[in-house]
Amino acid sequence: MNRLVLASVSTILIAFSCSGWSQASVQLSPMIVRQSAVASPMPQYPTSSIQSHHQGVAVAEIQISVSGTPSNVSILQAPDEAIANSLATALGAWRFRKYVGDPKVLQLRTRLIFYFTLENNVPNVIDAQRSQF
Repeated sequence: MNRLVLASVSTILIAFSCSGWSQASVQLSPMIVRQSAVASPMPQYPTSSIQSHHQGVAVAEIQISVSGTPSNVSILQAPDEAIANSLATALGAWRFRKYVGDPKVLQLRTRLIFYFTLENNVPNVIDAQRSQF
């Protein structure tokens, strides 16, 4: 799995190098980032969101340092503020394999999607990337 991540990053870096674009941050597919996660606690469905029947899609952009820790988490979309806060807290605790590759790369980034659903008043959080495996 490490080889898959490194090969994918190398492919992206080659594309950047060929275009003459020097980049300190590299965008990766959500599935590649998800596969490199060594710790990925799921966000909690906040009680206030359940009581208010708030559900829907939450989208986050996460930047990951080459050491494997999130350096920035931005919530781009969420059904409510409580869900946004829960997602930001959970993603801040994620850890990834250390990146070994092009020394010009200072961080990796991707967007992750989560579904917060209430089926028969039963809360469920689905990681869209995990469900693809």
